Amino acid sequence: MDEAQDSNPEQWDLVTALTEEFFAGSGAHNEDQVRTVFAVGDVKQSIYSFQGADPTVFLQPASISISATAANQRFDTVGLHVSFRSVAAVLQAVDAVFVHDNARTGVALDKAAIRHIPSRIGDGGLVELWPTSNPRSEDLPEPWKPPVEQLRTDNPRDRLAWRIARRIRHMLDRNEILEAKGRPIEPRDIMILLRRRSHMMDALVRASKARVSLLPGLIV
Repeated sequence: MDEAQDSNPEQWDLVTALTEEFFAGSGAHNEDQVRTVFAVGDVKQSIYSFQGADPTVFLQPASISISATAANQRFDTVGLHVSFRSVAAVLQAVDAVFVHDNARTGVALDKAAIRHIPSRIGDGGLVELWPTSNPRSEDLPEPWKPPVEQLRTDNPRDRLAWRIARRIRHMLDRNEILEAKGRPIEPRDIMILLRRRSHMMDALVRASKARVSLLPGLIV
């Protein structure tokens, strides 16, 4: 079972029914035909309600483990703490957030501490925390002005987009070093990730065109 944290209770019942014979009768003691069950998943990555997924079921003692133990067969629970995707700086920032109990609520359903061990030892990384961009009070337009003039408004989304564009321009102008490559940062090294396609993407494109001239390789 892959992505087992997203399996719903009905799917778990199906797996249990298919594997019951593994640990009963001759199936439990036939050395010539050893059958195994392998399930991998991380409850922290569960997509709640995805196809009826219930991550709490993944954490409960499965009947498979009970059957295996009763049949004197080996059953191992292996923790997933090593991360192969990210660097130490990012993982340390994530762990620092989830040190707090209120942050772990809804993520660490088993109440266990969230910790990550980086596989990419020695790779460069940096996490910057920026102040929140809050709305500002704006002056109302003159009441006698006809609504035909496009007014430039100030909003947190646009200000954040401009700050990102300025930060990119600053990195390029100062020839900041990309430690992983041992050379100055280039536009092709920069990727801006968004949670979804929204007005924020349009604001970033506008700011990049104005500030960074939408340099080749910059991905939004």
